[in-house]
Amino acid sequence: MIRNRLQIVCLSLMVAALLEAGSGWAKQGQQSQSDAAGGKGNVASEDLKDGFGRPETITGTILMIKAEEGIVVVAVRGPSQAPSTIIVVHSKSVPQGNAMVRQEDITTIPGPGETDFSFRVAPSTLIRVDGHPLAFSELPTLKGREATVRFVPRRAGNFALGIEVG
Repeated sequence: MIRNRLQIVCLSLMVAALLEAGSGWAKQGQQSQSDAAGGKGNVASEDLKDGFGRPETITGTILMIKAEEGIVVVAVRGPSQAPSTIIVVHSKSVPQGNAMVRQEDITTIPGPGETDFSFRVAPSTLIRVDGHPLAFSELPTLKGREATVRFVPRRAGNFALGIEVG
């Protein structure tokens, strides 16, 4: 009799565990379908988990914006950054017989220290210009301006929480 009750309790616990797992799988399937329907700008939920650290803030110049990929690249310049090299190419065409020959002189100049950071921008990223909200689609007009980016480093990349320009 005790053995039968133990078997019933074990069987009941197993059924409850399977039901719970099944509902979790159903939710996961619904979430992946909604992510697929959302478009390119959405950030997958697994990207938002498993971060490396706490939110950080950097200030630099906006170098590039890839709106279709949801990417913003910011350059941080200064003596504490890795040194860079500026390459200048001087080219001229010189007549040589019946043909024109192109001559190039290359000059390298030590440049300021610079580190480029790329950030993934989600629809939830707060973008503000001079204290006013701005849509991500309007951000390319601000290329070359100073920006402060609050971000979280994650395994899938740096995720921008907020971008403040001006």
